Amino acid sequence: MLMNLLQECTEYEGNPEKLKKHENQSFLDFLKDKQLTDNLIHYVLYAIAMSTEETPCIEGMSRTQKFLLSLGRYGNTPFLWPMYGSGEIPQAFCRLCAVFGGLYHLKRGAEALIVGSDNTLKAIHSDRENLKSNYLVMGLDYAPDSFLPEESPGISRGVFLIDSSILAADKEHLTLLEFPPDESSGPVTIVEVGSLTNACPQGLYMVHMTTKQKGSAEEDLMSVAKKLMNFPGETDESKPNLVWSMFFNMKDTSTCDLGANTPTNLFLTSGPDLDLDFDFAIKQAKEIFSKMYPEDEFLPRAPDPEEIILDDDDEDKQKQPEEKASEEPQE
Repeated sequence: MLMNLLQECTEYEGNPEKLKKHENQSFLDFLKDKQLTDNLIHYVLYAIAMSTEETPCIEGMSRTQKFLLSLGRYGNTPFLWPMYGSGEIPQAFCRLCAVFGGLYHLKRGAEALIVGSDNTLKAIHSDRENLKSNYLVMGLDYAPDSFLPEESPGISRGVFLIDSSILAADKEHLTLLEFPPDESSGPVTIVEVGSLTNACPQGLYMVHMTTKQKGSAEEDLMSVAKKLMNFPGETDESKPNLVWSMFFNMKDTSTCDLGANTPTNLFLTSGPDLDLDFDFAIKQAKEIFSKMYPEDEFLPRAPDPEEIILDDDDEDKQKQPEEKASEEPQE
């Protein structure tokens, strides 16, 4: 029954007639209709689909499909973790941009935005100069309050350093847990990384917890955190000891209309959402790019070296330094 379910989720897009039956159904009800045991439903719902009891059926099938199609891409796990943490990903794109002609002005920020009467951005004021721009892409953290959406849901986050792994293993330094909802919080996503990811010192492990905000971050996450680690004064030898912790809340603007209060040529980008992946960020980047450059392809594949064809002028330019170097006397 489980294999039939997984097969159906993998091929669900090719069966539009079957999809109509589940359009108004939750993924949990769909799993119950498949006559799976409660234990299997728990694993599929939380560990594979990484969804909740309210997740719509089609979305749950899509999440399950993504999990299954990711298996075997890079080893036995469906997950790929960036070394040094996710902060390396924008740095990699910055380098890619620079290779293809992008310019960066470091140690200089935008002090003010000049907006015309036609509600278009005219220039960016920085260091006593006005820098003209056809478009501006800006993170929410830098935007004036008047540009921000009025209301948005919240995310509760927790970051912890512990002295041993919550699930020790010989090879893996990456652990993913999905805690089902309880009386004090909704589903909690837990990611633990070790020193081999270069995210923390050797001998320590870093744990990230994320859930939808109900109260403060500490109120939403403390019950789960205490199940996994010893806080000061606790001595359960089966659990790692807490070294350091931080709780904080942040806005989830992934469902907000970020263009409602902005000039027509200014685009705001959302912060992180509740999902583990970067699908929403990629989708948003593609939408913004298409508005700015509707005729161009989004992130075309970079050519391999053997695919680059140089014209005569380029070949001469490449040869000149070599010929000049060969004329210099050798010591």
